[in-house]
Amino acid sequence: MIYTYKIFIFFIVFVTTLFSQKRVAEFSDENTLRSASLLEVNEIPFNQIESYIVENLFGFCVDIYDLNIIASPGSVGGFSYSGNDFGITQGIILSTGNVNYAVGPNNSTCASGSHGSSGDVVLNSLSSNLITFDACTIEFDFIASSDNLLACQFIFASEEYPEYVNSWFNDVFGFFISEPYESQVGDFDPSVSQIPQNIALIPNSEIPISINNVNALANSDYYFDNSDGDNIQYDGFTSPINIHKEIKQGVLYRLRITIADGSDDQFDSALFLKSNSFESGVEAQIGTITQTGLNVNFSNNSFGTQFYWDFGDGSYSYSSNPNHQYDSPGTYLVTLDVLDESNCGVSQDTELITVTNIEEISVNDIEHNNISLNFNPISKTLDINNLDDSRKYYASIYNTIGKLEFSNIEIDYKRNVIDATYLSSGPYIVHLKNENFEDVFHRKILIY
Repeated sequence: MIYTYKIFIFFIVFVTTLFSQKRVAEFSDENTLRSASLLEVNEIPFNQIESYIVENLFGFCVDIYDLNIIASPGSVGGFSYSGNDFGITQGIILSTGNVNYAVGPNNSTCASGSHGSSGDVVLNSLSSNLITFDACTIEFDFIASSDNLLACQFIFASEEYPEYVNSWFNDVFGFFISEPYESQVGDFDPSVSQIPQNIALIPNSEIPISINNVNALANSDYYFDNSDGDNIQYDGFTSPINIHKEIKQGVLYRLRITIADGSDDQFDSALFLKSNSFESGVEAQIGTITQTGLNVNFSNNSFGTQFYWDFGDGSYSYSSNPNHQYDSPGTYLVTLDVLDESNCGVSQDTELITVTNIEEISVNDIEHNNISLNFNPISKTLDINNLDDSRKYYASIYNTIGKLEFSNIEIDYKRNVIDATYLSSGPYIVHLKNENFEDVFHRKILIY
C-alpha cells in the first residue's frame, strides 16, 4: 500500500454561533461509572493519527495517496467494544467533540465537547445550507487493483437523538467519492464525476443517512435507542451500515469521510469506522438454494469473477451457479469462496443445508388450502382437520433427513388423528395423498 499524508489540526478555542441549544453535559461520578463500560476509546495524539489510520482503517486491494486529516485535538481515536450488541468490535472513531465522551454509561442527554472549529462546505449543502461546525475529516486518493467493489462499514451515533429528530439541529456526515482528475487524465468511470457524490445512504435507497431520516419513526430497522445505555454515551445510533460502490481498475478516485455539528457546535455526534473495512475487493453471497430429492441447485449473488464451491461432502465446483447431486441425505456445510481476476482479496460465504430424499411435491391447491395440521402435546397426537368428508387419505411421516417413519396411514374426516407417541422430539414432515395417491398436503411439524 502506498500513501502520502498531510494533517491539519485546529486550535481555535471560540466561535460565535448563529443558533444555540444552551445545554451543558453533566456527568455524575463519571470515572467510576465509565470504568465498567464495554466500550474503550483511546484518543490518538495528532502526531500519530496518520499512521494509525493507515494501519487500522484500510484493508485489501487499494493503494492510498495524499492522505489528509482535518480535525481538532481529541476528535480522532481508536476504539474497541467487548460486547456483541453494538455490531462493530474495533476501529476508528471520528467525533464532532472529544472522542472520550463516547464512553458510557449514558448519564447525560446532552454530552458536548465543542472545539469551536469550522464546519464543512460540502456538508453545509447536504444539510439544506445550514451552517456546520466542528468538522472532522479524513480524505485520500485511491486506486483499485481491479474492477470490483469499494466497501466500508460504519455506525453513526449522536446525542441529538431523539430530542432533535425532524428539527434543523441535525448533525450531518457523508462519504463523498469523486474522480477529481478526470479533466487532466480523462473520464474513466462515467458513474463518478468531479462533483463529490455521497454514498453513505440508507441501504437500497438514495436517501442520505441522518438523524431526520433514521430514527424511531423513520427507517427504524436501522436505529437503536440508547437512552438508557450502559456502555455508550450517545442517545441513539444506527445499526452497522455497509457501503458498497462499484469502481473500476486503475481509476484515481478521491474519498472524503467527514462529520460535523449542524446549526450549532453543541451535542456531539460520531462515526465508528470498522477496522480494516475500507477495501476494494469481492463479495461472496450464496443466493437461492432449491432441492429436488438429493439434487440441489445453487444460485450465486456474489460480486467477483472466480468462484469455488465446496458442497460439504468432498465435492467441489468452479461454476458460477452449480448443480450438485448428493449421494445420501444429511446436513452439509456449503462454502463459497470468491476472488477476482487480480486474486486480490478473498470473500467467503457459508450456508448450512439439510438434504432429504423426498422428491419435490406438487400439491393440489384446491384440496390443500383448508387442511390444517397440529400437534397435541397432551395426547401426543397429530390432528389433521378440514378433510373432505367424501374422500380417504393416506399419511406418511418422514424425519428431516428423509427417513420414512410411518407409511400410508389411512385417515378420513372422522379418523383424523395419528398417534405420535412413538416419535422422538424434533421436526418431521407429514405428506398426505388422496385415495388416487395424488399429493394434496405437505407440511413440517415440530413434535415435543
